[in-house]
Amino acid sequence: MISCVFRYYYFLADQKDIINQYTKVLDDNLVFNLESSASHDNAADTTGYFFLDSGRMKILVVKSLPEETFWADSLTRLNAFENQAGLDDEKIMARTTVLIALTCDWKGVYEKACALLNCQDTFKINIADQTLTRLTAWQHGQTHYLYTLEPEDNKGLTFVTRRLPLLQSLLVQMHFLDSLLRDRNLAITQEKSELERQLSLILHSKLVTTNTSFVTNELEHEIQNLSIAYGKIVGDSGLIMDGIERMQNLIARFCHQLYADPDMENHEVIRDKFTDVYRQRLEELQNTLAGLNIARENHQAAIEVVRSKIDIMNSRTNMETQEQIKGLLEVNTEMQKQSLVFQYAAGLIEFIVLAYYSHTLWSHLAHAAFVAIPSSIQFIVVMILSGNIVYLTHLLAEYLHGERHVLAKLVTAGIALAGLMALIIAASWIKGSHASAH
Repeated sequence: MISCVFRYYYFLADQKDIINQYTKVLDDNLVFNLESSASHDNAADTTGYFFLDSGRMKILVVKSLPEETFWADSLTRLNAFENQAGLDDEKIMARTTVLIALTCDWKGVYEKACALLNCQDTFKINIADQTLTRLTAWQHGQTHYLYTLEPEDNKGLTFVTRRLPLLQSLLVQMHFLDSLLRDRNLAITQEKSELERQLSLILHSKLVTTNTSFVTNELEHEIQNLSIAYGKIVGDSGLIMDGIERMQNLIARFCHQLYADPDMENHEVIRDKFTDVYRQRLEELQNTLAGLNIARENHQAAIEVVRSKIDIMNSRTNMETQEQIKGLLEVNTEMQKQSLVFQYAAGLIEFIVLAYYSHTLWSHLAHAAFVAIPSSIQFIVVMILSGNIVYLTHLLAEYLHGERHVLAKLVTAGIALAGLMALIIAASWIKGSHASAH
């Protein structure tokens, strides 16, 4: 029986250096780069390596020489090349090894393969006259397959040179994405639980209890905390939705390539076997997303409730303030009434004092004329003079306080006072002259 080994190395662009170092070791050991597609497919009697492109991920496919033994020499040789290049599981994303056997005795070679490897979770896939058996799934970043085909069916190697490494690349991406989403989902679930606990505490301590000592500033602080929590939940929802979309895309691409292979049998069984764990992760993420949506709605409702309570408290405060303002206005009105009374009293006192002193001053300065003028005329003149002076002083005070509109009245009152003074002086002089002549 002729056998050989295919090994796929999956890596990213930033891992190119270690791959180049490994290919240099291959070149030094006469395992050369196969550039033509014919060399890729006619691999039963050749050795070499070539690259495949799977989007962001790159694939290095290495093919060993055919041998009569059951793959032990090829595996030993490939492992030696890896050790020489310093290539280990941590320097690349994943490795997949395919044990090729040109034989019809599937059961015999299967037992030989399991004696060589620790077979776990084996899964058999029929591909026309060929058989692909998964021997191990992701042991320390490695997956092993057994591929058996008819000795004369060299064209059957096209499957392991092209279709299988591309299918496996999608499984590798799903595995790494699943690990990322598992950790992300765990962290987000824990954060959501903590935010919900804080929300329950806020609702209980600030809104449910009968304690009314909380001021508006405290509730506004809680709104800020709730808004921060709301933002975290929205951000977490975006991360979960991104993870769901990426996993769905990978599963869809895997199914598309799977169903595009007409030689495979039982596509649904294969799909379920290879993607079941990832579809379970999708279901878990969708449940988390639903929980985040509920948490987001709860936080939004809590924000509205706290805002409503603040509005109520502000309304009560405004009513109390308005009552206080009303009381102050009433006090101010009473004070204004008292002020008016005092102003009238002061004006009356000012008028009486002016009248008294004006009458006394007039009698002393022009006594002869004053005696000659009738008392009724004296009374009228003194009253008019005193009233005019009081009126003039009030207008002058308003003008000095910025009331410019009283200027005309002030001028008129001033002219009237000057005329009245002139009249008193003239009358006193005339009456005084007549009194002296007699």
